[in-house]
Amino acid sequence: RPRTALHRFKMRFFERRHVFPHDWETCTSAWWAKYPNPDQPHVKRTDTVYRNIDKEDQILQVRRIFALDYQIPDWIQKLLPKMQGYAMEDTTVDLKNKKLTAVGRNLSFSKICQSREVITYEQDPNDPSKTIYTQRMSYSINGIGAVLGRKAERAATDFSAKKAQAGDAVMTKRIDSLAATDWRNDTTTW
Repeated sequence: RPRTALHRFKMRFFERRHVFPHDWETCTSAWWAKYPNPDQPHVKRTDTVYRNIDKEDQILQVRRIFALDYQIPDWIQKLLPKMQGYAMEDTTVDLKNKKLTAVGRNLSFSKICQSREVITYEQDPNDPSKTIYTQRMSYSINGIGAVLGRKAERAATDFSAKKAQAGDAVMTKRIDSLAATDWRNDTTTW
């Protein structure tokens, strides 16, 4: 067999951590209300396709599908002209331990590019008025050759790191708008 048929690229990833100066309930409520928003127009639609509540353990499980306009570098867009697709996210909210975990992955173009994002929002164990956010993105590109594959993985990782800062700004806006209201008693403010 040709070597390229067996070759799989190493996965590239980036990881980061951010502390929001707001309690876990406010941060996670803002997270559910994050999309749609004008600052991130690539997310066209979000549909909840599964929801389960375990009342005894106080765990919520949700699966959402996202309709997206993929934002990728121009040189990759020439290879993949159709830049619309879908992603899936599985979220678990543990109310007892105050931890939200969401795992997302692309559904479109998955034979060429596999992306995976894991995010968590946890109450700061040292200061309950703060929330610790972690994000880990990973990419694996296959089937376009070693040089292009590495270049595409690097571009995707760099682009995600830039987008992460924009995501923080959107979350801060949502959190601040909720914190400025009586959102716990008036959900119309969401």
